[in-house]
Amino acid sequence: MVAGAAKRATLVVVKFWPSRAGAAEIFETIMQDIVTKRRTHHSVVSYSYGSYTNRSDDQKMASDIMMIVRRGVPVILAAGNNGPGFVTRLPASIADRKDNLWGPIVVGAVDNDGNKAPSSEQLQYGRMLWAPGVDIKCANTSPDISSYITETGTSFAAPLVAGVVAEQLTEMNRRGLFHPTLRNKFIYENLQWKRPSGLPVLWNGMDGTRSILGASSNSSGTVMES
Repeated sequence: MVAGAAKRATLVVVKFWPSRAGAAEIFETIMQDIVTKRRTHHSVVSYSYGSYTNRSDDQKMASDIMMIVRRGVPVILAAGNNGPGFVTRLPASIADRKDNLWGPIVVGAVDNDGNKAPSSEQLQYGRMLWAPGVDIKCANTSPDISSYITETGTSFAAPLVAGVVAEQLTEMNRRGLFHPTLRNKFIYENLQWKRPSGLPVLWNGMDGTRSILGASSNSSGTVMES
């Protein structure tokens, strides 16, 4: 992500045990770190994990995510890969409402032509973004960590959106867009390009868009990825 979408951003990787308690606590930890380091207006959170349950720990996770969003920190969530149906898992499901301009941003996966990946889930009611998530070349984890493999999924699409958002934090701050709804509105309106498929696909502001995005997008944004 840092190499492909946000070369000037600082990446902070947050590891957690994939359990209800781990997921519930991680967002509180992230919020504490952002506030302590006074990075509220210079951070983006990217999260690519979900839970089918609706227990108290999951509700706490959703509550902590909304706490981060209310601080004006964009939270980018992967839609999930059990498509082609609608999102059913937390935390992405908390954004599935018509008034989701106040909330996390859910990202689905498309191919290079802007067509929805068959495995990608989508929101039934809420607004969302789409980004490349098909046949993504990425680092291998085993057995040879120096090699590359090709993967598909919304887990690869969401960090791309987070990276582009990080690059545009400077512009949002310059315009005084600190309220979460104003930040999300900027993201939805300026960082997407509707493809022939009809889907609003991530757009990094290239091809002479200075007139739209305004000043330089040099950013010192921090991406908190878990």
